[in-house]
Amino acid sequence: MSAVVRALVAQGAPESSEPLARHLLQGHPMWGGQDRWFDKDEQSWICEGDHSPREVPLGDHLPEQLRAALEACLTPG
Repeated sequence: MSAVVRALVAQGAPESSEPLARHLLQGHPMWGGQDRWFDKDEQSWICEGDHSPREVPLGDHLPEQLRAALEACLTPG
């Protein structure tokens, strides 16, 4: 959780952001938190949730232009 708090603070959230971090880590109230794993080839975290645009294959349900834009913004570099 401390990594999430640090990330929130780095983006301008107050130092006391632990309750927000805890809330974010719980996941969505309708489907809860989802398992994630780091794909070394893609160099990104993949969410195994059915509603995630980062599921495998990445954004498969999106039109090609939106899929390419999503992939570009999620790829480090």
